[in-house]
Amino acid sequence: MLIRLLVLIGLLLGWQSAQPVAAAGAEFTLQPAAKADQQQGYFKFRAQPGDHRDVSVIITNTSAAAKTYHLNVVNAGVSANGQLTYTPDAHLTKTSGPLLPAMVTFPQKTVTIPAHHSQAVTATLTVPATTFVGERLGAIAVTAAAPATNNQNALQNRFTMAVPLDVTIAQAITTRPQLTLTKAGFAKARVSADLANHTARLFGEITLNAQVRNAAGKVVTTQKLTKAQMAPNAIMALAIPLSAAKLAPGRYQLAVSLTSGQQHYQLSDHFTITAAQAQAAAAKPTAAALPWWVYGLIALVAALVAVIVWLLLRRPRHDHRA
Repeated sequence: MLIRLLVLIGLLLGWQSAQPVAAAGAEFTLQPAAKADQQQGYFKFRAQPGDHRDVSVIITNTSAAAKTYHLNVVNAGVSANGQLTYTPDAHLTKTSGPLLPAMVTFPQKTVTIPAHHSQAVTATLTVPATTFVGERLGAIAVTAAAPATNNQNALQNRFTMAVPLDVTIAQAITTRPQLTLTKAGFAKARVSADLANHTARLFGEITLNAQVRNAAGKVVTTQKLTKAQMAPNAIMALAIPLSAAKLAPGRYQLAVSLTSGQQHYQLSDHFTITAAQAQAAAAKPTAAALPWWVYGLIALVAALVAVIVWLLLRRPRHDHRA
């Protein structure tokens, strides 16, 4: 089986110096191309509809052999613990205007770099001549190609690194972000729900408190996140552990409060835990059954041991006394 390991280095906004992104075992680094007006470790600028901007990154191959790298642009998302992520499968709400992957093009999406060499790759950001405004947040992602091998079962490490790209089009949106809480449900001893930011604006420094209450209003579990962030138009998939000992069939409420500065939100959604779900969650996991041949092998070994013991007991005993 081909196992593909993806180690994605998510760079958080707020770095003060342009330092190469690196990870142990990756054998390459990634950083923004040095410019007089670009000293931070990510790209951040304002643009107008119809603008064209060049965005350059430097890839350094630190290995002892030539390597091939794939370039891509991904949207920013948010993890279940409220941290920004840069992955191809970011979960986003619908928004007017194109997202970053549709606005950034590369002269070539694959580059091969000799051992111990660096190469700059320049992408072009083209803002459509439309009237949409707001923030677009994502990253330029570089993935090391898997080495060629004839062994399909070999473990192949494919490292991905990212440099965030934050573009404000026309003007920043300063209105209060629109948040919703939907799709609350229960499965696998967890309460899940979608907390969505419907505004093209980064929403950060969030203190989030989630409570699960039963039909009587009693709090059965809580979760708290501090310094959480939500990318523009990102959906945060909440996952709140719920102990099987506290479960009973019935209707429950998920109440979420969020505070960021002077902004406060109170959101809620309801879900139902069925008798079958409560019983399944409370059931103790059973040990997986072993294949039949394992039991057969155990029986065979036991039989052989019994035969050997029987033969040893039947051996004639010789008297060696003088």
